[in-house]
Amino acid sequence: MNLKEIWECIFPMSSRSIRYEIRELEKKIDDIGTQLRVNEEALMATTKELKDTFCNEIEYRCPVGHEKEMQLKKQQFNILYLMGISNMICALHSSAFHEYKECFRGRDVVLLGTGPTLEYYNVIDDVVHIGVNSAYKFNKDILDFHFFSDYRANGKIFDSDEIAKLDCVKFVGYDLHNFDLRYKPPHYLAEYISGKPYYCCNYFGGEGIDFHIPTDIEKFPLVHDFSVIFEALHFALFTHPRRIFIVGCDCSDACGWHFDGTNPDDLPREFPIIYENWKRMANHIRTYYPDIEIVSINPVGLKGLFSEKYTQSYISSELYLKHKAQIAKD
Repeated sequence: MNLKEIWECIFPMSSRSIRYEIRELEKKIDDIGTQLRVNEEALMATTKELKDTFCNEIEYRCPVGHEKEMQLKKQQFNILYLMGISNMICALHSSAFHEYKECFRGRDVVLLGTGPTLEYYNVIDDVVHIGVNSAYKFNKDILDFHFFSDYRANGKIFDSDEIAKLDCVKFVGYDLHNFDLRYKPPHYLAEYISGKPYYCCNYFGGEGIDFHIPTDIEKFPLVHDFSVIFEALHFALFTHPRRIFIVGCDCSDACGWHFDGTNPDDLPREFPIIYENWKRMANHIRTYYPDIEIVSINPVGLKGLFSEKYTQSYISSELYLKHKAQIAKD
């Protein structure tokens, strides 16, 4: 069904009352939803164009005093829009994640963040390594999976040509809540780096509504909540390992943002929100994955949240003394 046909279904040429049109629209939502094709670019372009035209038409056709009807019709279209997104996510995520469901039972997983303490990680053998963004610059040879979400065209977060050469499974995330094109990966990126696209969104923090984080990432967006590390953690939990080691997740800007010295000035400094989201993730893990142990290696901002382990190289470093002084100050 093309855009014109959808439009004719929603707005027939004959004159009808607004209330009757609403009832007709309710009957047609299911049928329209099943007709939508799971084609990312075409679907997004079609639904956006339809949404814009739909809302403009509502404002034109509804006289003053019919605000409730206008709101209802907008809400009904949002349902239609989300139905299309939902179909797209199910198809995309089933393809990207199905084979990894509970595939690492009995094994250990290491999540590699990009904080300064990553430099003091002593590589653990015989584990699954999952990196995010620029963590591949630490040691690309140990990576099994890598998540890219915070895109920047100038390469300060990661370089497309470099990650195209990585010998690991790569995932490229598209945040459903972020419309800032500076940080949204272009649609061609996944294909260019031989990666698998996926969708993520904020389940809590920033919008006044908290949602329970789903466990089935084949049907729902991955959790973003201001950091790509949560997307990688969400995936790691889906694989159901014995333990998850968290590395380089400093959750602090006391001694810089990234282990490689890059500290972009235009990225939002959301560490208090990120910390609160870490606490929510910890509660999610205790509730749904009580058998999975979480171990934070060289914790800074996450100190006291999970089990902890320190490396001798970090304890002997100047960075440790700076972190210790900053924690005492706070």
